[in-house]
Amino acid sequence: MKKIIFIFSMLFFVAQLLLAAQTERLLNAGGRCLDVLGPELYHQGGQVHSWDCNDAANQQWYFDDKSRLVSQAGRCLDVPGGQLKNNGAPLQIWDCNDAPNQQWQFDTQERLVNGGGKCLDIAGADLLKTGGRVQIWDCNNAPNQRWWFLGKKPDTTTSSHKPAPNTRATPSDTSPTAPETTTAADKADAYQEAPAPFKGVVAAHNQWRAEVGLSGLNWSDDIAAHAKEWAQVLESEAGTQTFCNMRHRDQNRRYGENLAGGYRLSPQVVVDMWASEKKDYDITTNRCAAGKVCGHYTQIVWKNSKQLGCATAQCGNGSQVWICNYNPPGNYVGQTPY
Repeated sequence: MKKIIFIFSMLFFVAQLLLAAQTERLLNAGGRCLDVLGPELYHQGGQVHSWDCNDAANQQWYFDDKSRLVSQAGRCLDVPGGQLKNNGAPLQIWDCNDAPNQQWQFDTQERLVNGGGKCLDIAGADLLKTGGRVQIWDCNNAPNQRWWFLGKKPDTTTSSHKPAPNTRATPSDTSPTAPETTTAADKADAYQEAPAPFKGVVAAHNQWRAEVGLSGLNWSDDIAAHAKEWAQVLESEAGTQTFCNMRHRDQNRRYGENLAGGYRLSPQVVVDMWASEKKDYDITTNRCAAGKVCGHYTQIVWKNSKQLGCATAQCGNGSQVWICNYNPPGNYVGQTPY
């Protein structure tokens, strides 16, 4: 009986210590949370993946005073032995220790870097999937390596800290029926930039267009107003839900359209996220790599598109959806962008 009481007392003490630490969910750029698989929360070697955010103990984490990420069950985020510097190494939870396998820190780009210099990463296309594979990988600027604690407020002072995107992009719709023509005036190099809070979105687009020798886009207040109309529809549909439903207008719309959704988005981050599809697009075959999406990128570099306008839908819990419309629209079936 004394042994049972002692074990119960120890468990109660551990529980008290865990409750004393402020635990939070760790959100990735795909809008999902770092999660310990089901009943494995209390198991040595429990698997870690990404999952729809919820209030379960499986998604509660905190940093201790030794730069370890501790789960609510008291075990630490760990790279299996001997794999500290191996690209693609999986993650698990393990009894906390002082090894570099359990050392993590945020860098200035909101990447979680381990003791071997690798970053906490969501494998490829798994960023937008429930049950996405979590691994370590060479640090890069892809959204797959952006993390932050849910509920952390955005920075309000000027610093080198860059906002972290949550980049749930939807495929750019691809079925207008006839191309537009180009005039000599369209080839002008000068362009009109967007007003705040979208300032920089035109320049970001034009950087990618310049890479393939295209003239720049111009901002259009009329197109922005059109995008805002749709943003208001998405807001009204969402109510108090965490995310707006990222759906395109019907197929009869007159503009091209790219969507992205998440937290703390900036013009540069949104455009670069869409344009990151460039690596998966082959202009010679006019095809996207198997299993990949390229429509956002091809709309950005559609030669006949000359104007854009953007708006945001503000959704629950600080999330938002970005809508950018393009005139004339791109992504005509059977045609190359340039």
